[in-house]
Formats: sequence, C-alpha cells, structure tokens
Amino acid sequence: MDARLVTHFRSPLFLLGWILYILVHADRSTTHLLPNWISGFLPDFLCLPLILWISLGMIRFVFKDYSILLSPLMIVVGVLAFSILFEWILPTFRDVYTADVFDVLAYVLGGLSFYWWQKEKPQQT
Repeated sequence: MDARLVTHFRSPLFLLGWILYILVHADRSTTHLLPNWISGFLPDFLCLPLILWISLGMIRFVFKDYSILLSPLMIVVGVLAFSILFEWILPTFRDVYTADVFDVLAYVLGGLSFYWWQKEKPQQT
C-alpha cells in the first residue's frame, strides 16, 4: 500500500471526525445523552468532510499525485447533491427522512470546513 495514502487517512481531523460520527450514532441508538441539536446537526456537518476526504484520497491514489485538491466547484456539487437528495428527494418518498433547512446549513458548513481542511499538510511518517 502506498505510504502517502496511509498518511492521508491518518489525518487527525479525519480520525476525529469518524470518532465523533460513530459516537453520535451510538448515542442515538442507545443512551440519548447528547442534546438533540448535537445529535441532529453534527452528523450532517461531518458527513461531507469525511466523504470528500475519502474521495480526495482515492483521486490522489489513482492519479499518484498527492498535491491534488478538490476544486470549490466539486465541493459545491457535493453540497448540492447531498442537499437535494437528503433534504428534498428522499423526504418526498420516505417518512424516515425529513426536510430541514438546518441540515442544508450543516452540509454547507461541512463543505466550507473541508475546503480549508484539505489544504492540511500531511504528517511525516
């Protein structure tokens, strides 16, 4: 395995994001100790940075160029895709999904945070 790919996925922010995401989902299905605004907002905020980071890692691996960054347009397309799918299309067909403008705001803030995060310098191994 390419050491740079391993380093990409060992990013402290990436690992922290996954830990928080898993903890919130575990809380949702068990104790419900977290306030509703955290358990409702945080996963939507974290999902795009995590998915975009995985996508960026795969693109860098395929092209063997670890200086590649996702363009602002690519990030906007991700935000729009999630917003349209999860806040408009799916709530139309399934009662499990609810349309919420705050979820769209979380996707936008997650996309913005990813834009700056992707410029993080990789750790030296």
